[in-house]
Amino acid sequence: GDVKKVDHIRHAIRATSGVDIIYHAAAYKHVDLMERNPFACLENNVIGTATVAEVAEETGVSQFVLISSDKAVRPTSLMGASKRLAERCLMERAAKGTQFKAVRFGNVLGSSGSVVPIFKSQIAAGGPVTVTSPEVTRFFMTIPEAVELVLAAGAIGDDRQVFMLEMGEPVRIDTLARKMIELSGFVPDVDIPITYTGLKSGEKEYEELLTDDENATRTDADRIWVLGSKGSDSSDEVDLGYLLELIDGEEEEKLRAYAHSLITGSKLLD
Repeated sequence: GDVKKVDHIRHAIRATSGVDIIYHAAAYKHVDLMERNPFACLENNVIGTATVAEVAEETGVSQFVLISSDKAVRPTSLMGASKRLAERCLMERAAKGTQFKAVRFGNVLGSSGSVVPIFKSQIAAGGPVTVTSPEVTRFFMTIPEAVELVLAAGAIGDDRQVFMLEMGEPVRIDTLARKMIELSGFVPDVDIPITYTGLKSGEKEYEELLTDDENATRTDADRIWVLGSKGSDSSDEVDLGYLLELIDGEEEEKLRAYAHSLITGSKLLD
């Protein structure tokens, strides 16, 4: 089914005799691909989230947990902006019985698109191993860690809250690549070359999990923090009708400008 189609979501919920909790992870997440497909990005990640939220309320779902991203913080990409706007769409909904929460975290090792399986295949092929920049860092956690923390975040806190998962120290991707080459029995830059491809459009050298003004506080649950406010974003609510109008009209410049206007600290027009 399609998260942008009300009938598809309604059928999926009713076909299972009702749903208590929705963990909404149906998002396009590849930064470079989303920069090149802005209308699909915003329509799926924002309009799709709002559509599932609407049906969740209609069908009596008790809790809705959005899987968000560290890229939603001071976004430099449309993908990051789309996740920030998806958060806001939920937080700004009028209360109608369904509790809405969002959980931010970074990269999951071994998930689709993770650098680890990519590096493995590149090493197996004899290289080169491709790294965007020697200085790039990312947050990582394992699939079991991510699942456990997301489930825990969904079970705590109040309605209309954004949670942040502790990701530990960021990992330098260049160091990770070199360590994987060594663990495979090779010498970096001798047996297996490493090439630097440069940051693609919208990519950052480092990620963040919150802005300075979001006032995160630790919850009673281990490694889970809750944001105290939506920060200094625009006080104007996300206008889904206008957003859809810009998507349908394929007005990319206006679409970027509108997203930029709603998110303080974004750099979508740079």
